Amino acid sequence: MKENSPIQQLITNPELSTHFVDSVTISGRSDNLFLTRFSLQLPEGMFEQSRVLATKDFLCRFVDALCANLNYYPTPKKEE
Repeated sequence: MKENSPIQQLITNPELSTHFVDSVTISGRSDNLFLTRFSLQLPEGMFEQSRVLATKDFLCRFVDALCANLNYYPTPKKEE
């Protein structure tokens, strides 16, 4: 969404379920798309809850929004 574009009303889908997740895996492709898989670890095994295919640009905006909402800004790891 462009910065100055008006905010549109979010139309929700009541058929979608909400999932608890405790694991995320991101796999990049050569066409600048990334598969993001959310999973849940249970005693019976790892269960995939959802997957999203998105562009790198979208995922960068997603991470920015996530960090801003959590007030958490990770720092680069130091080389050993």
